[in-house]
Amino acid sequence: MNYPLLFDQEVVHQIRRRTVQMDKTGTMPADVLEIIYQRSLFKCFMPNASTGRMTPLPEVLRVFEDASRIDGNFGWVVTIGSKAGYLAAYVEPHRLQEIYDGRDALLAGSGFTSGSAKRVPGGYELSGSWKYCSGSDHATLFTFNSEVPVEDNPTVTEIRTFILRPTQVTITKDWDAFGLRATGSHSVTVENQFVEADMTFIMFNTNQKVLGDIYSYPYKVLSETSFAAIAIGIARHLIDEAKAIAEENREAWESSHLNRYEFVMDRIERKQETLEEAILNFYHTVDSNWTRHIEGADIAREEWDLVSKTCRTAARVALDCGHALFPFLGTSVVLEHNVINCVYRDLHTACQNALLVPFDEEELTQVK
Repeated sequence: MNYPLLFDQEVVHQIRRRTVQMDKTGTMPADVLEIIYQRSLFKCFMPNASTGRMTPLPEVLRVFEDASRIDGNFGWVVTIGSKAGYLAAYVEPHRLQEIYDGRDALLAGSGFTSGSAKRVPGGYELSGSWKYCSGSDHATLFTFNSEVPVEDNPTVTEIRTFILRPTQVTITKDWDAFGLRATGSHSVTVENQFVEADMTFIMFNTNQKVLGDIYSYPYKVLSETSFAAIAIGIARHLIDEAKAIAEENREAWESSHLNRYEFVMDRIERKQETLEEAILNFYHTVDSNWTRHIEGADIAREEWDLVSKTCRTAARVALDCGHALFPFLGTSVVLEHNVINCVYRDLHTACQNALLVPFDEEELTQVK
């Protein structure tokens, strides 16, 4: 696939013109969603036979990065929507068409286990509340995890995933976040809703219906690489905007302070160089790991850990671009209607994901 054709300059400008609006309103406009639908960007992990556009992980990560470089909200929603295709490996085959066939098909939900479920004739009854359900504003279905007593041993519970229709849920618009405000990452509540047995499944069980290489790739690592690609893309957008601000203010900066423009541009270029090195290492590590995975190699835990660490490193370097550049760009950037202000906050919000945070002093020191 020729991914540059997905995001030509006209598309880039169309979406970026909406950046401040999306940040202010907390919603994604219909014309931006239409770009996603037209390019089947929610179907990157769906088999072609199921109206998908199955894409190898290294390629789709670059799509996530490019989408996030255009706009963080756009990239986040594209990524979350695509990752929902991973569940196709576990969904009952006769339900695949209902769940994934629509051009606007999007499964929103939460990775957290919450609520309560009980077995009833024909299925389950589910209640509970789940936070951070990205894409909830325009989801066609919702997925939630909850513990259920094992059928033949009620003293033991299993974590089961439930698929519900929009009419079965209540969305509480409480995503008043620092950034990524248009991702619709609201809380969703379910009250005593019946879920058919074949609209539930257990992830990672031994009866996994593998449809392609992506479905046997560890979901945690898939999530880490996806979120790291978002951080990389947003950081590149921040550098784009920083350069534009420096050029726009060059004359004023040079007249008020002899070295200000040169100082800021040098700082931008050095941070860009550091970011590009981290990006190169990120893709080298992931591409190599993916190649070994599809070849059926017996991948040791240490190699998976290296991929995870590389994701965290890339995200920390991306976040440092914001810390290192934002203070030097002038007073106007603190205003929320300034594009780089939106990008800066989106970058922080994306990197707040726990999968990208190194909870280890030694690793933090290495990143610095």
